[in-house]
Amino acid sequence: MHQTDTKPNILTHDEMVCIRDFAVLPMMLTIVENNLRQIESSTYSLKKLYIEATQSLMNLIHSDLVRTKKALKESNIKVWEDDRLDSAIHYLLHLPRI
Repeated sequence: MHQTDTKPNILTHDEMVCIRDFAVLPMMLTIVENNLRQIESSTYSLKKLYIEATQSLMNLIHSDLVRTKKALKESNIKVWEDDRLDSAIHYLLHLPRI
């Protein structure tokens, strides 16, 4: 019998962080967008400042998401949303063979 050496797919710390960020950042962006809409319709005395700060935060989240997707692609790791049950979102993960 021929035995093949197969190594388990072990993720680095950075890859695990990218996978987590891939799931979390879009949710964060949605929350911040909802907050922006609430701020825009509010009567806060510092409304303009809050709007600018919120837009800056949205830009940072978007930049992080772009960087995360690029890092996953470079590592040949594919992550996609599989299922939504109640408030839980399930993701599928495809790792490259080593």
